Order: sequence, then structure tokens, then C-alpha cells
Amino acid sequence: MDIKENISKDLKYIEETKEKLQKQYDNYFEQYNDDHGVDEEEFESDLAVVHDIMNMLAMDEKLPSAIYIEDLSIRLNMIENALNILDSDKKSSKHNANKAFETCVSSIRQMKGRINEQIDEAKKAIHMLDECLDICNKYRK
Repeated sequence: MDIKENISKDLKYIEETKEKLQKQYDNYFEQYNDDHGVDEEEFESDLAVVHDIMNMLAMDEKLPSAIYIEDLSIRLNMIENALNILDSDKKSSKHNANKAFETCVSSIRQMKGRINEQIDEAKKAIHMLDECLDICNKYRK
């Protein structure tokens, strides 16, 4: 498979993934609106708050939580842009695409690091909750 075919395949994957994220966002908003009766601007504002305090339950474990949709979409757009640069016939496209991919890698690693920090904090909270359950179970009848 040549590079143009690989680029086309990857661009298709990115487009499909962006569509999945949009559908997931729509589902989260619909559920949130049913529960709270807010408009989309309020939902996005609440998501921003939730993103900081991490107290929102994931509605679908197979897909990323709503708090990550915007971040993931941004990264997908960055990769799509880099692939489009690489796919162009300009002489400088390979060099410019490489720079764009380096930016993508840096941004993705930063996001991954933040998520891992949140996971670590969540694991600590789960451990504390388990200890609380152990104490309760020891004394309940």
C-alpha cells in the first residue's frame, strides 16, 4: 500500500471517529437535557466545570466520557490537518507535515498525562472508599 492510500485510509478513520464523538456528544446532551432541562450552552459550561472536578459518571463505558469529547476532537482535527498537509503535492509538504505531527504528538501526550493524573486520583479515591466499605461491613449486621 502506498502512502496516498494509507493517508486516505487514516483520513477515513478520523472522519468516522469524529462522527462517533459527535453522536456521543449528542447523546450526552440529550440525556443531560432530559435530566436537567438546560440548553446546549449551559451543558457545555457544565462540562467545563465537570472536566475540572471529575464528578460526572460515564454513560457508556465503550466510548470516552463526555468530558473528553472536545479534547479528542481537537486532537483528531490536528491529525487530519497534518495528513492533509502530507497529502498535498507541495515540495515542503513532508517537512510541514512532520512539524504538524510533532505538534500532534506533544498535544496528545499532554492530554494523556492529564488523564493519567485523573486516573491516579480516582484510584486513590476508590481505595479510600474500599476502606470505608470494609469498616462498614465489619460492623453492620
